[in-house]
Amino acid sequence: MSFRSYIAGLGIPTFTEIQTMNGVAVVALGFSFYLSWPGSEFKAKVEREAGKPVKMEPGLTRRAMAVTGVHALGLFVPALTFLVALPVNQFVMPKWLARADLPWTPSPNVYYAVRAAGCVGAISLGALMVSVFNTLGSQWNFLGVRERPKLVNSGVYSLVRHPMYSLAMGEEVFMAMMFWNWMPLVALAGVLIPAFAIKMPMEEQAMLDNKEMGDAYKAYKKQVPWRVFPYIW
Repeated sequence: MSFRSYIAGLGIPTFTEIQTMNGVAVVALGFSFYLSWPGSEFKAKVEREAGKPVKMEPGLTRRAMAVTGVHALGLFVPALTFLVALPVNQFVMPKWLARADLPWTPSPNVYYAVRAAGCVGAISLGALMVSVFNTLGSQWNFLGVRERPKLVNSGVYSLVRHPMYSLAMGEEVFMAMMFWNWMPLVALAGVLIPAFAIKMPMEEQAMLDNKEMGDAYKAYKKQVPWRVFPYIW
């Protein structure tokens, strides 16, 4: 629990090691999401260079938007839970949230090492997301293709076809590590993986159906057979 020490007659808030670790994790997660957000300027640049998104068949659009909303909730609800609950509670894990602590009880050194590794991993994924945005450039879009489509097969796209989803799933794993909590793993297994499994074929079909890049994307699928993790999926 938090406590106060008094230095030179002043009340100075002093945090326990766990509170400090929770604070570091909150900052790391917030910074990771800050790096991962494209921003309005990037979106405007994309539309100038590649045009607006091409409308898909209405039924497909509704399904794809619904799935997008589901996987967004699966990623952001756990993140916002930690980002709000911990600062409000002076970086002490609330009892209702502590019920989801990982069941493993390692030594203190291992415990803090795993949590610190999760913080480093989350920030690294944020930096990788910046690289993915730079590689994707004007072809970035939530759904479907742009008016002036162009196949992107360089950088991380030479390894997997949907690297943003790879990073989103990795973020859930690192979130579980940095907060020592299994809630993000439930969101990963129960929400993100099923949602991505449904959405990726929709996105790929939209690219295959596009007259300008359909053939190129068909060849790309043969060159890069993995959707999110090489040799796994």
